[in-house]
Amino acid sequence: MRAYIISVAGAAVLSAVINMMSPERWSKYIGVLTGLVVAVSVGRPIFSLIDKDAFSRIGIESGTVTAESGTRSFYDEINKELGRRIEGDIKERLLSEFGADCEAKAELSIAPNGQVDGVRRIIISGGHLDNIAEARLREIYGAEEVIINGSEKLYQKPE
Repeated sequence: MRAYIISVAGAAVLSAVINMMSPERWSKYIGVLTGLVVAVSVGRPIFSLIDKDAFSRIGIESGTVTAESGTRSFYDEINKELGRRIEGDIKERLLSEFGADCEAKAELSIAPNGQVDGVRRIIISGGHLDNIAEARLREIYGAEEVIINGSEKLYQKPE
């Protein structure tokens, strides 16, 4: 029981530190991921009561990610969900800040290890946006490329 309490407290403290250190533009997404880690650490005994192989099916053993075949699909699902959330955020931001009801598609840059490096390309359709909106998207999401209504605008990613 003591080890369980220490692991949950450690996950919560680590989550708080990571949330404080994360950049403002990624804070929502980091918060979701660290919340997931805390939830898994809290629910770990429940999973072990229900099914002893619950963590091995998604590629997690003893709290660490393994290099099994299930790990790649686990990262792929996380990356797809992150992409969907970024697309929804872009759509909401364009509507609230610029009054443009547009559809957004975000293409993420994925590292060889399966983790997200950032947003590679944003494709906007269904609305007319000016250079200010394009600059705002590049600033917030760090996109290398912004395509609006089929007109391609290539920008260098700020370093």
